Amino acid sequence: RSSDLPTNPTLIGAVNVNGTVLAADSQNVYVGEAGALRVLGRVDQTHLVPRGLARFSPSTVSASLIEIVPGGADLYVVNDTGLRVVDVSNATQAVEIGSYTIPMSINGVAVQGNEAYVTDEHGLRVIDLTDPANPVVVGADDRLTNPGGVAAKGSSVYVTDMASLRVIDVIDPRQPSEVGSLALPGAIANSLTIKDDMAYIADGAAELRIVDIHQPRNPTLVGACVVHGNALQVAVLGTTAYVAAEDCH
Repeated sequence: RSSDLPTNPTLIGAVNVNGTVLAADSQNVYVGEAGALRVLGRVDQTHLVPRGLARFSPSTVSASLIEIVPGGADLYVVNDTGLRVVDVSNATQAVEIGSYTIPMSINGVAVQGNEAYVTDEHGLRVIDLTDPANPVVVGADDRLTNPGGVAAKGSSVYVTDMASLRVIDVIDPRQPSEVGSLALPGAIANSLTIKDDMAYIADGAAELRIVDIHQPRNPTLVGACVVHGNALQVAVLGTTAYVAAEDCH
């Protein structure tokens, strides 16, 4: 969708796909399907054309896709069986080149440099992606209560943990350690995204919460906005935050 004003979005194009999650970069749109990743080329703002299809190993055919994270020549796909690394340097021949199976339910993923930060039902995992064909867990923090969304900036990783935001220092990825936190009373913190020195949290208690993180050890709530629904995902572009919410009236 596109518009001159965020308050008046207009549908300008569509393509039929059987997908549940998506991501985009400057050249392609990536759609997660059952057991596969579909690559659609961006001809212009209104037209997409098929470019490639990468099929995952048979054990993931029925797995629920959770998130897609572009990472240059590689793309990181998370489903409820683990992390998949897809080579998209040639979009017409996209292919899975590596994977790491995580036996617990996965909630979120962030990628920064050669590390992926994955939250599951037991905590935070740090996965080394130096060799994309052989991702390996190098560190973990199992002290989180109910970890959800995750985002990374510099040497800090930010994790929503039900009614709080946790700050994990990963300067040594083998020994992640919590260095700060912020209680969010009444919150059901789902996902978050970071822009500049602000963390934007989609709160299932019908709010968007904005947290100042310029001092990672002392995050501070600076604003909130009612969104009239169960806020699930948030994205920020410029000075506008876009919140996906269910049961929104």
